[in-house]
Amino acid sequence: MLPYSVFLALSFAAYLTTGEPQSLGSDWPYLVTYTTNFARLRSTDIGSAFIHLWSLAVEEQFYLFWPFVVYFASPVAFKRVVLAIILLSPIIRLALYFAFLNFGHDADWIGRNIYCLPFTQFDSFATGAALVLWQAQFAKNAGRWFLVTLTVTALCGITVLLHDHLFYKNAFKESLGYSMYLMADWGFVWGYTLINLAAVLLIACATKGIQPLRFLEAAPIVWIGSISYGVYVYHVPALRILDRLNVQRPLLFVLYVASVLIVSGVSFKWLEAPFLRLKDRNAER
Repeated sequence: MLPYSVFLALSFAAYLTTGEPQSLGSDWPYLVTYTTNFARLRSTDIGSAFIHLWSLAVEEQFYLFWPFVVYFASPVAFKRVVLAIILLSPIIRLALYFAFLNFGHDADWIGRNIYCLPFTQFDSFATGAALVLWQAQFAKNAGRWFLVTLTVTALCGITVLLHDHLFYKNAFKESLGYSMYLMADWGFVWGYTLINLAAVLLIACATKGIQPLRFLEAAPIVWIGSISYGVYVYHVPALRILDRLNVQRPLLFVLYVASVLIVSGVSFKWLEAPFLRLKDRNAER
């Protein structure tokens, strides 16, 4: 959370001195309360400098109630809750679609808020919990199940592209069939579930040490993983700042990657790491 707080502090300082980013004047109540995802329910979306922070808000909202579930539910009940969240989330997304449609909202607004509301994405967290609860089952034939899931995910994406091309002549090939908000062919119902399952099986394969994924254990990859929170927080503002430079795209990309890694590395060393060490010391007492 420290990189998030530092980013907001710097944003407020910039706003007070330069007036940028302009949206901070209306966005700040959502930013400081971790409700940025709800700001996207407005007719005017959250400012582009903060648009990526919706997922951190969903994460915080999930952890407001999850500890109570873990603490009060019996092991059997807890497993049932996890399964219920995974199975019911696609139905909730579908129900919300029709509810929003009845209120006359356009497809982009509907897709955006199905994407960003907390209870429509809780199955991604529950799928991660399932990996822990059924670790032995996931580990068994993890590679095979990952390939099966990846194949199904790819075939569904190809089907969406073919459908869009044949009927609408506007297939977005670069999306691989999974364009933003997954509105094509009811992808918001099944697409997130497939992506969640593929992701958790990939994690299972990585933790099992399957050979093609051993490169993930390399020191540079591990280091990037350790600074990943900062990378996520800083990558959008870094792009907005560097995009003002009048340089060619290949050079801009190199500058962008380097700046994000440097800033995130410094942030981890001086902000996150001391806090983590302090937490570890308190946990040992």
